[in-house]
Amino acid sequence: MFFAFTITPELLAATLLTGGMACIFALWIFYERRDAAVYDTLARISAFHCVKCRHTYSAPSQPHVAPCPNCGFTNGYLKF
Repeated sequence: MFFAFTITPELLAATLLTGGMACIFALWIFYERRDAAVYDTLARISAFHCVKCRHTYSAPSQPHVAPCPNCGFTNGYLKF
């Protein structure tokens, strides 16, 4: 007994369309998670502007004050 299975153009189109949509969905989920992780990392960085020497700099984590790397003056973080 031999089972012959023929692939019709409609079946081929449906299979390719479903597979393509599954790949697009998987890529969407992957990049959404990656971008969320990058954004969370960037959100933990505080920005500062020195009022003495006008230097703009950043500091890791979220301190409320940080010394300027140019002149050493202690500045408060920028609020956006």
